[in-house]
Amino acid sequence: MKIKINNLIKPINLLILIGVLVLVTTGIVYSVSWLEKHQLVGDYVRSVETDKKIIALTFDDGPNPGDPTVTKNILALLKRYNAEATFFVIGKNAVIHPEIVREEYQEGNEVGNHSWCHENLVFKSPWFVKREIDDTDTFIRSTGYKGTIYFRAPGGQRFIILPLILMLKHRIHILWDQNVLLYDFDNPPPAPEKMLQIFDTHVQPGSIVLLHDGYPGAFENRENTVKVTEMILDKYTKLGYEFVTISELLANKKAIIH
Repeated sequence: MKIKINNLIKPINLLILIGVLVLVTTGIVYSVSWLEKHQLVGDYVRSVETDKKIIALTFDDGPNPGDPTVTKNILALLKRYNAEATFFVIGKNAVIHPEIVREEYQEGNEVGNHSWCHENLVFKSPWFVKREIDDTDTFIRSTGYKGTIYFRAPGGQRFIILPLILMLKHRIHILWDQNVLLYDFDNPPPAPEKMLQIFDTHVQPGSIVLLHDGYPGAFENRENTVKVTEMILDKYTKLGYEFVTISELLANKKAIIH
């Protein structure tokens, strides 16, 4: 029985096309996965290697636009335990409560830039990304803050444009230790005891820990964040740990861990 060559060409072409699509899709998935942990240009840090028992607590998305009580409660806890932290504020939230930004740095903490609108910056234009950074920087400075303003992208998401802009501005991208992710941003968040268990299991000297004192959109409950913050400060202060700002953490590094 003879099979015409032309009858085989279409199925073969279809198989080749499917194979190419599978390879391209796999490449895209792998690239996205790789970029969640790395970035193509510029410096970034998740934790540092250090001989000292120091940890950097960081708080994103604040102040709460409707009620800054969460941030106030966290500031009170930091003061009680003689601890310092870095607050990565959203510009549109911070402009509603400039007094909270001032209280943050007047209590010895650092104020960081978490963009103006908390939009995903991966596929935005260079002009949009630059404006998100610059407008937030400008507002933070308008409150009287004189310290270093570190930057953290919303969700830590970045591709090429954002890291390139940060590199041109000679700024390091501050991320967080992925092993100590407490998921306090979930709605509802885990119980404080569960978050502390994750912290106990994975934290190391030099870890940068991600927490949230605010929210970018709809209201999310942050009471468990306050509770776990108190539990962490109480337990680890007694263990001889010091809670420091990002600047202090970087000043005591032996090496940066990506």
